Parts: sequence; structure tokens; C-alpha cells
Amino acid sequence: ALTLLAKSQATWTWRTSGAAVTLHGVAFTGAFSAQTLAAETFFGGLRKLTVKGLTAANKTYTGTTAAVISGTPTLDLTAGEDVSIGGTLSAGTFASAGVANGIVVTADLSGLTVGGIDAENYTGVASALAANITAAPLTITADNDTKVYGGVKSYGAAATTFTSTGLVNSETIGSVTLSASGGTAATDKVGTYDLTPSAATGGTFNAANYALSYVKGTLTVTPVAL
Repeated sequence: ALTLLAKSQATWTWRTSGAAVTLHGVAFTGAFSAQTLAAETFFGGLRKLTVKGLTAANKTYTGTTAAVISGTPTLDLTAGEDVSIGGTLSAGTFASAGVANGIVVTADLSGLTVGGIDAENYTGVASALAANITAAPLTITADNDTKVYGGVKSYGAAATTFTSTGLVNSETIGSVTLSASGGTAATDKVGTYDLTPSAATGGTFNAANYALSYVKGTLTVTPVAL
């Protein structure tokens, strides 16, 4: 603590952390830096508590910023002070929802309470956490299709004949590209051919947030009825 002696001979004790404050007409006593004394500036106000012992869990992409927090909260205190912490917490918020490493996570500390004789010297609580969001699995499967021998089929970009499994948060895919291994020409023989999806695009999803898997469908060419 820093003791300040003003012209009125009154004495105040301040915590040396918080917002910067400038005082004028004040005589300083106690240990403090010469540079700070010369500027008549010190850091006054209540000290923020730092909650330690917490961990933010990595998660698979969900399209939301919700985070899970675990651990036993402890406090970073000045030696010898009587301050305790109680309550529980389990939730937090990622700074962003997309896939990335080392995303800042803010713990929801509203469930914690601070007590002890010296609790009045402190205000607020803060914790510095980070975690990763990894890609969610997404499977896109081409729909099966049929044609009668002698007919013609055409595939390519902007195809919507597919299904998907794994989209989160009501996200959508606009279209895919479909390619056939054969069977599209009128002269292609009766039989089965692969329909391969790729290049999912459009809709509200972002491919960077998913680990994409594409599953082939089947084009079946049937005989002409006699």
C-alpha cells in the first residue's frame, strides 16, 4: 500500500493497482518509484482478483461460442491477506465461434462469491483462458439416380440431389458438384455407375468449420421395356 499525506495532514491508504490517477498538492511517504513520485501519479483503486485453477475445454465446432469450464477456482492474492472464494462455475464464452486454435475464452464468474476480512480491498474477478475449436465431421452423400437405356443424363455444378449429415446450428449447404463415371450417354450400357459429389458450397455453412467426407451415389441404367 502507499500512504499519501496531504496539506490537511489527513492520511489515505490506496491499493497500487487499477486506474491511473493524478494527485496534486500531495506529499508522498512510503516506498514508491521516483518516476511515479515526480509525476504525482499512482495507480489507485481496488485490486482485481485473478481466478486461477480453471481450464477451458477444447470442443468440436457447434456454430456457437458456448464454452465449458472446469477446475477448482483459487485466487491470486497479496501475501497475508484474508480473502476466500466460493461458489461454482461451468460455463464460458469463446471470443469467436469458428475453427481455430488458442481462442480466448471468458469464464462466466457470476456464480462465484468472494469473502474474508480483506475482500473489500478487491473488486471484480478475471481469468485468462484459451481453448481450441476443431472441425466438425460432415458427410455429404449423392442421391441415387436412374434412367432407362437410350436416355440422357447430365450432371455438374449446382446439384442439389444430395443429403448431408453433421451440419450444426441449423446451417445449410446450397449445392454440390456431381460427376458420373458413365451411364449419362444414350448409348451407355445397362448397369450401375458411380455418382461422386464434391465441392459443397453456398447455403449458410462455412466449409472451413467442417471435416468433409463425400459418399458416392449410384446411377442405374435399366433396360428398355419391350
